[in-house]
Amino acid sequence: MKLNLGCGNTRKERYIGVDIAKKGTADIVCDLNKAMPFRYNSIEEIYMSHVLEHLDDPVKTMEELYRILAPGGMLKLVLPFPSAAIAKNMLHRHGFMPNDFAMFDRESNKAFLLKTTAYFRTKKIRFLPHIPAMLFPFWLYEKLGLFIMNLCPRFTSYYISWFFPLEHYEVTLVKK
Repeated sequence: MKLNLGCGNTRKERYIGVDIAKKGTADIVCDLNKAMPFRYNSIEEIYMSHVLEHLDDPVKTMEELYRILAPGGMLKLVLPFPSAAIAKNMLHRHGFMPNDFAMFDRESNKAFLLKTTAYFRTKKIRFLPHIPAMLFPFWLYEKLGLFIMNLCPRFTSYYISWFFPLEHYEVTLVKK
């Protein structure tokens, strides 16, 4: 089973839509700030686009996602990059750097920073295209710029993002 958590009006093929709102494309209505109505280790993949930054307690949510994901299951998170204008939305309760999710990896040097029962391995961090065309030829940015930025996400997060605006990124985590 695959879930699209916080689906809103977006239907994702072969995914079950879950949202707090009854209207839209949700197949299941559920408040993601509370326990989710799924069994332990029952979900093979979870997709969340621009949802985690709105929730009350992201660590508790990650622990709940860990609970329902099957071993080896994937969690794909799309989040606003902290320096992007979209990240400064007043409805956002939290901001995340791409490397923050290393705190959920026991083998990471950041693991000691967080007490949690959720353990994931970071499979991939990928920056997604978006830049105003007037600042840079979009095709060059999309083809060459994103290729270079995605080679080393940590360096991009801390240094290149000052020169090239980043709006969104995707983190793919795997349940250990």
